[in-house]
Amino acid sequence: YRPSGVRAGGLFGREKGPLGGGKRPALQCGEKYGRIEATRSRTSCPIPNLDRKRERDMQIAPSILAADFTCLGEEIRKVAGADYIHLDIMDGHFVPNISYGPELVASLRPLTKIPFDVHLMLEHPRFYIPAFHKAGADLITFHVECKDSIQETLDAIQSRGIKAGLVLKPGTPVEALWPWIDRIDLVLIMT
Repeated sequence: YRPSGVRAGGLFGREKGPLGGGKRPALQCGEKYGRIEATRSRTSCPIPNLDRKRERDMQIAPSILAADFTCLGEEIRKVAGADYIHLDIMDGHFVPNISYGPELVASLRPLTKIPFDVHLMLEHPRFYIPAFHKAGADLITFHVECKDSIQETLDAIQSRGIKAGLVLKPGTPVEALWPWIDRIDLVLIMT
């Protein structure tokens, strides 16, 4: 099984290479979305209802990490047609990088009505759910490889009326999702 996927160029104003190297084309002034390439699987999918969901239009979620941090308000306005704004939260433990926290998310919330997709790359994401809820997250994804209970973390997210998703690192088998597949709104597979 190979899931359908989307790869997009740097959707904000500067080049941003993917993890693992290689540069992707930067958004040129006046372009709306940059270069986009989509792939589809020709086999049926083991995830219930996913084959039906594949027929919907592609959704675009530019990442704040690709933005110019000296003018985030302007960068947010550049992607006004996006479906989501993707915010990568890294703690320096689960992954070696450190990004930003709920304070930055809260400062961006008044600038747009675009839903915020908050991706928690944290060892203990459950602890931070209240802060990101308060900051304005509309969707929170976290890794099945984290140290917290998946069930309790999903409960903490969904009890606040936020959509929840699970993320897989490249080496984690997709079967790790099965116990929670009926409870989640999104699956993010890292490459």
